[in-house]
Amino acid sequence: MKIKYLLPLILIAILAIVSCKKSNPNPSTGNTGTTGATGTTGATGTTGTSGTTGSTGVDVYAVSTVSQPTLWKNDAATFFSVNGSQVSAVISSGKDIYVAGYTIIQNSGVYVACYWKNGTIVNLGDGTNISVANAIAVQGNDVYVAGTVNNKPVYWKNGSVTMLTYIGPEGSAEGIAVNGTDVYVSGTHSSSDAPYRSIPCYWKNGEFKNLDGDFWRAQTKAIAVNGNDVYIVGFANGTYSPAASSTYDSAVFWKNGVAQKLATTKNESDAEGIAISNGDVYISGSVSDGISFGIASAAYWKNGVINIIQDNAMTNCIAVKGTDVYVGGAYITTTPSNINNTPYVYYHPAWWKNGVITKLGAESQLGELYGIALVSK
Repeated sequence: MKIKYLLPLILIAILAIVSCKKSNPNPSTGNTGTTGATGTTGATGTTGTSGTTGSTGVDVYAVSTVSQPTLWKNDAATFFSVNGSQVSAVISSGKDIYVAGYTIIQNSGVYVACYWKNGTIVNLGDGTNISVANAIAVQGNDVYVAGTVNNKPVYWKNGSVTMLTYIGPEGSAEGIAVNGTDVYVSGTHSSSDAPYRSIPCYWKNGEFKNLDGDFWRAQTKAIAVNGNDVYIVGFANGTYSPAASSTYDSAVFWKNGVAQKLATTKNESDAEGIAISNGDVYISGSVSDGISFGIASAAYWKNGVINIIQDNAMTNCIAVKGTDVYVGGAYITTTPSNINNTPYVYYHPAWWKNGVITKLGAESQLGELYGIALVSK
């Protein structure tokens, strides 16, 4: 979705370390999901005011990256000890907290995929090949991580890597879910011939499957599995036959491989995360007019019906506990610029519970939340 990276070039240079998921070497995340059909547009929600820390009986964990990767517990920050690293996802298993990301070897600049368990790093990459961890899932004692090695899709189980087959010169694995003994990975690959485009796909136990949709290009962001149903969210643009790009991206979810566009209140939309609770499907994302640089509205869809959380905000991730919906992302501020009348756009980490915002850190804090997890106290 273009709303998140239309910054003036000077600001991009300044904030490169705080770039959104589309600017990462390879995109990210996913959890667990169920049912959803394209719905009608719901009522616009009211803008939330600053909320209180946490939730009764629940600790909220979230991750963001500024100069250092940060794990937030409610509104308290813990900085990871490895400088120059990035984080992309967080998940809980019991009281254990797992964070996926990568570190950077300072002398060579090589990215090394890794995850942290309760703050202790576990390296996945070999330090020679460029590797990135985009998403993480845990089942029992087994840890599954999806990512890339040298721009090729892979997943790791307990540190052992599986290369995923695909069509085209490059690909990436961006979400992962485990259901019983089955491992599902969502991703994207590039076409092998002209016109070159990005094609959404997924793998079940290593078997490659393209996703439905006559799109010029599309990208997946997260995957969820409920029973025999597989749900994948992301965005799409234009048509492939006839070949034509579109001015605007559209939020899309695929159920068992079949694409459906999500209802929107504006020109452009993007779906980033998915969560399931009591048979209801919750998808986080953002909408924008596609014209105003960097300006968006945070939103989520429940069973296809859109709910606007707050204007001048965006979301990447979602979690549900009972009737409470938690959405993580950033609120947006701007300052004037003399570059093509385009304002400087700043993202500040925040999460919302039922539409009420909790701002993380001072307003000088820059970044976005890339993952959110709930742990019962």
